[in-house]
Amino acid sequence: MILDDFAEIDNEIINFLNDQILIPIIENTAKTLKQLSDNAKPIDEAQKQIVIFEQQNQQNLQNEEITKRIQCKVLNQKSVESQTQFQYDLIMQIEEKEDCWCMLFNKDETLLVTCHDSKKIKIYEFIEKKLKLLQILESHTSKLFAIQIHNITNQIIISDDKSILIWNYQQEEKKWSQGQILQQHDDSINCLISNQEETMLISGGDDCKINYWCKQEDNAMLWMLQGSIVVHKTKILSLSMNEKQDYLISSEYDNKIVICKLQQNKQWLHIQIIQLDTRCWRISFIINNLFIVQQENGILKTFYQQNINQEFLLHQQLKISEQQSCQYWFPLVYNKKYQILLNKHHNSIYFMREQNNILTGELSICFEEQDIWGTLSNNSEYLATWDAKSKQIQIRKQK
Repeated sequence: MILDDFAEIDNEIINFLNDQILIPIIENTAKTLKQLSDNAKPIDEAQKQIVIFEQQNQQNLQNEEITKRIQCKVLNQKSVESQTQFQYDLIMQIEEKEDCWCMLFNKDETLLVTCHDSKKIKIYEFIEKKLKLLQILESHTSKLFAIQIHNITNQIIISDDKSILIWNYQQEEKKWSQGQILQQHDDSINCLISNQEETMLISGGDDCKINYWCKQEDNAMLWMLQGSIVVHKTKILSLSMNEKQDYLISSEYDNKIVICKLQQNKQWLHIQIIQLDTRCWRISFIINNLFIVQQENGILKTFYQQNINQEFLLHQQLKISEQQSCQYWFPLVYNKKYQILLNKHHNSIYFMREQNNILTGELSICFEEQDIWGTLSNNSEYLATWDAKSKQIQIRKQK
């Protein structure tokens, strides 16, 4: 199985890329080496090493179907030696026949919560590289597409069709019990995010509406509706807030991005709408004035806020896949400390790194079909996934 190539097509650096030599993917080592020897154009030793590396990696992946080491492909002419410095090794897997639509680690990576097509929530203890099932929550009535874990109060927050269910941890009983139900949406909820202090919860759904909730001042376990943003004309697919928590971005089914700014009265006001050429499945801030979108056509775009008029303008484009199909219930995950972005498109998961407002590819992990859901731990050490082919929850550890 060959890792997908990234092809950077940023207009601002297209002249630079024209001077670079693309790394070939060759399916047969003997045939490739013969072509290299017969080719009259000069090819340096580093490229030959990369070809050999690709062939060895392909053979290893074919021989080791599940318990395999995912090798990385580093872009921008990094040395072959550096490729082995960033990879995720499969350390465990457990059978899970029920489709898993979303999952999340808690902050200290001691819990993994998974949401299933059977309307069940499974809470696993994750210690010493092992998963132990602690509890199954079964009060939901619909498919579960979005999840948040609040570490201060130990609340698990799950979307359930038009509602948001709050699960509170009971210290004496050492288990979670159903608490408050938030009901202000008119159709299915697709995305949930929280602010850093875990005092605000923001939801978006098929009713084209964004709701934002705040904790009650006299009771940190209860939530109340603070307001709604009604700008979108079609269903909302993804949400993200910047680190300063004064900008909120959202993507909708009709190829639009809406940018809102937090006002002094704690209300969100939309200030800009960006029209894309195709749908945006996922969206995430990277830094305060830079965000990224994953389009359904396999193109990543970054938008940077200009100081002159404060508008966000197109900054960079990356072509990561030729595939045109995907789902939108796999949020982008960005770890600021390690500058690592986790992204999914079609049947692959991509790791990218941000440096000086530019994204570069580090690693791609290819699965056999596109029904993949997953998440990254808070310290980026662990990658958890479920895919429809293996029917397993798999845990990989960064090496």
